[in-house]
Amino acid sequence: MADFLKCVNFEDVSGTIAALPDDKIEWFLSEALERRFGKARLGTASYEFVLTLPEGYRVLVSTNWVESEVCNGGIAQFFWNRHQDYELIVADALVGYEKLGAKEQAEALRACMSAFLQVRGAFLRLRDQPRRRSPQHLDPFQVWSDFWNDRCHGLDWPLMEYEEISTRYRIPWIRLHAQAFVFSCNQDT
Repeated sequence: MADFLKCVNFEDVSGTIAALPDDKIEWFLSEALERRFGKARLGTASYEFVLTLPEGYRVLVSTNWVESEVCNGGIAQFFWNRHQDYELIVADALVGYEKLGAKEQAEALRACMSAFLQVRGAFLRLRDQPRRRSPQHLDPFQVWSDFWNDRCHGLDWPLMEYEEISTRYRIPWIRLHAQAFVFSCNQDT
């Protein structure tokens, strides 16, 4: 661990990316954001904040956000949890997957978005339901998840391959585009 920490220089993002092993690069970039903006600000910021970040972070954050939601509960969970800004995240993630060369993931996300737009009315009706805490009332998210899975099961599978996407696409892209993670002088906190 001590040898690894010797490579970490938050002032030299490009040099640190070059020096780090593959399995530490995404951690380093997330840590760099946290050090720059603070955990509290990052935790409460809307996705519009991400739009102000350098290109590399937009690729990293958007694709990671989609994949983490999908891995934890499918694309139905992504749409439910990110209903207020899913369009911004999907737009960035599609650009990100294309830049990474992850065409299967881009197509899967396009297919999920297309399917979602077809059932968006039903989604909004469920989303806007008041939550009741009684046994006879079903959880609106569970109803949504079941509704989605009955119609679109499996569309999001290529987005569940987080480790493969990172190893095959994201890490090589980050190494080739390390400068895309450097903040310009006018992008300060």
